[in-house]
Amino acid sequence: MPSVYAVVYDEAGNVLMATKVVRTYFNGNADEVWEEGHQLGPEKAPGQPALPGGDLKPNELPEDGAKREFFEETNIDISSLTPITMFTGTNYYAVYFSVLDLPAKAQQMISNLNLAENTVVPKIQSRQIIYYDQIENDYPACPKDNELMVPTGSKTLYNLQNPADWAIIQSWENTEYQDWYYRILFYLKSLMATNPQPVRGS
Repeated sequence: MPSVYAVVYDEAGNVLMATKVVRTYFNGNADEVWEEGHQLGPEKAPGQPALPGGDLKPNELPEDGAKREFFEETNIDISSLTPITMFTGTNYYAVYFSVLDLPAKAQQMISNLNLAENTVVPKIQSRQIIYYDQIENDYPACPKDNELMVPTGSKTLYNLQNPADWAIIQSWENTEYQDWYYRILFYLKSLMATNPQPVRGS
């Protein structure tokens, strides 16, 4: 199945991103936790900046898949948002959502991902949590899937108009397993430069 990514941004050109975990310790869709964790393969670009996203389900629309993946990986509900546009790449889609409260969403994402990384994962490692139901019941703000993290000092907002941020994004162009993030964000940057009105949030 193709992949789908949720691009949540604001009219100033800030885009919400996190960092891919190196090992994953729980998955709500599988209803499983793993004491030792599962090492992510190189195709997931572990430890590198990432957009929320994953595999589309059979017969799922890219818009619906992007909203679902964003919620599963950040525990932030964007189901009420109307997508601005969509980019189709090689075996992946990117769906773009413009918001007015991006800094607040960034803070909420940081809080939710830190809960997973700093509280839930250590409890799994120490076997205080052995069933996924315990996460759902005791830590409702925790994302459903352990895919993203926010390491200390890492960025969560990349500004497409900022030369330093754009230089980082450009460096992904020829990086295996991150090149699609460059293409996804280049599309948004180009769209905002040529036709800014349609990409503003309401």
